[in-house]
Amino acid sequence: MESLIAAVREQDEAARFLAWPGDFDLERGDHVEDVHLASGAALEGFAGDGAGGTYRLDEDRRRDPRQSSRLLSPNL
Repeated sequence: MESLIAAVREQDEAARFLAWPGDFDLERGDHVEDVHLASGAALEGFAGDGAGGTYRLDEDRRRDPRQSSRLLSPNL
């Protein structure tokens, strides 16, 4: 997942396409409150949407990419 996020960051055209009409903005990854899974794993924000939601990535997935992907939608 990180390589896809990095690729979008490096490609202005891809980032613009996701921002409109997709309302997916890599510049809005910070969110006010910390969110954790029931396991205690933190969720790292990496993008946001226009309504104030945050897309987050499970820290367990970052440590072991073989785990199933758990890309979470905004407004968890």
